[in-house]
Amino acid sequence: MDIVCNLRVIFAEIKTKDRTFRQEDFAERVGLSKAALSALVNGHTLPTLPVAYRIARALGRPVEEIWESKDETKENDYVPTRSAEGDRLHEGRTGED
Repeated sequence: MDIVCNLRVIFAEIKTKDRTFRQEDFAERVGLSKAALSALVNGHTLPTLPVAYRIARALGRPVEEIWESKDETKENDYVPTRSAEGDRLHEGRTGED
């Protein structure tokens, strides 16, 4: 499973609103070293669940927004959808064929 880290983009958004934001301060706030946070931001490593949770809470965002799966498994992506009559659920494809 390929996981993409969006911390670089999120931090850039924060910096446009708060010029005093520093990754070093954020790392300290979530209990990481500057080097450990840098490895996460640059996609060199993935966080443990507790670390991902602390980062997500500190940013006020869901973990899934920070780390996204980039697997392209369209044939397995089924979601319940309403039938034309609107009364029964059936499996529908999420991707384009």
